[in-house]
Amino acid sequence: MLGHSAPFAHIHAINLTQNKNLILKRIGYLMCSLFFDSNSDLLIMLVATIIKDLTNGDVHEIVICLTSLGQVLNATIAAAVTDHVVKLLTHTTDLVRKKATLVMQKSR
Repeated sequence: MLGHSAPFAHIHAINLTQNKNLILKRIGYLMCSLFFDSNSDLLIMLVATIIKDLTNGDVHEIVICLTSLGQVLNATIAAAVTDHVVKLLTHTTDLVRKKATLVMQKSR
């Protein structure tokens, strides 16, 4: 945020990822990808939300989740979500397969 520290907003970013509104969910995932690097301890709090969004039937939620997952992926999250991402490699939507392939490439 323009070079200023904003740790007060980290928990709000995580809470926004759990919102049902797609715009707010996208903002939450964007904030998480900007605030957290792959070594952040707060990423553990996102694992359940990521798994829920990856197993959701809504293509938009899956794409939003995969986009930010590619930026914040670490070994802990990769171990938890790899099975779900592998299932998405055979999804009917091209964009989901593309994003899932990129996440799998990053997790190597």
